[in-house]
Amino acid sequence: TDFACHDQIVTSNGGPHVIQAFLSEELSEETQIKGRTARQGGCGSYSLVLCEKALERFLITKNDIEKARKEGSFYPLLNSSRNRFFSTQYEDSKKYVANAARQHKKSEALITAVKNSDVATVKKILYQQNRGMNEEKCVRTMVLMDATGSMSHLLQKSKHAVSTMFERINIILEENNSLNNFEMQFAVYRNYNAPEDMLLQISPWESKPEGLRSFMEKVQPLYGDGNEAIEVALAYVNRELKTYDVSQVILIGDAPPNTRKEVEEKRRNSRHGKKYFETLLKPLTWFYIGENYPKKNEDWEKEESNQKNIENELRQLRSCNIP
Repeated sequence: TDFACHDQIVTSNGGPHVIQAFLSEELSEETQIKGRTARQGGCGSYSLVLCEKALERFLITKNDIEKARKEGSFYPLLNSSRNRFFSTQYEDSKKYVANAARQHKKSEALITAVKNSDVATVKKILYQQNRGMNEEKCVRTMVLMDATGSMSHLLQKSKHAVSTMFERINIILEENNSLNNFEMQFAVYRNYNAPEDMLLQISPWESKPEGLRSFMEKVQPLYGDGNEAIEVALAYVNRELKTYDVSQVILIGDAPPNTRKEVEEKRRNSRHGKKYFETLLKPLTWFYIGENYPKKNEDWEKEESNQKNIENELRQLRSCNIP
């Protein structure tokens, strides 16, 4: 749209005003948005109206904002943070492209082998790409990740690092004659202000990187709210232990778990209501931070036997030799 203004009243009052309500990851996009006003020699104006929470992905803290407000230098802060973000994303993208190139060469090798009727090579490549897992000696690693706004950088890195991680793991396993016995699962958690399908998102158990990378491509850093719902992720781990032997759990985040009081308040103030927590959260065993367990009342009576201090639960995981 050219945003040409044909309304004389709007023109006499300064022309169209464009409000951008997000910070562009690239300066070029912002320039294009600015250019939607004051078209064809006309008048116009532009402004940025940003949510503080949305700036977390650029690693802009509340203290940074307060300092910029006092100094009157908001835009330099935004622009420099955006440029750092872009540089990081660019380097990660280069690694992703390099990995894609390696996979492309493998695909070309398979096509060449098929064309040349090289059955041995075809079998070897197909075996490497589709080999199953040794269920009897499987090593399972579960990765729990904070998927709120401030974790944007790390989530992006994880998308690009999955293939490299699996390649290194396979090298180690091959050196120890332990192929076909490794699986990994990603579980990303947020907070109680998230929709019911985004509070906790879980990938399948995967023995190859493609599935995990596909899962992470769909994960967006959203819905942070102070301390995060780590207790939900640990509750999920506890439930999985009843079905699978988990060798280790890796927790990646930049905020502590909710306290018991915060859990109660955030659940009570959630837009989802009681039914949401009954259907989504009741199957999980709940853990709380704090010195005292919840007092018995109508809402918690049925769950009281399952409520444990989160530190005690972590000790229990360690007692099961789960680092």
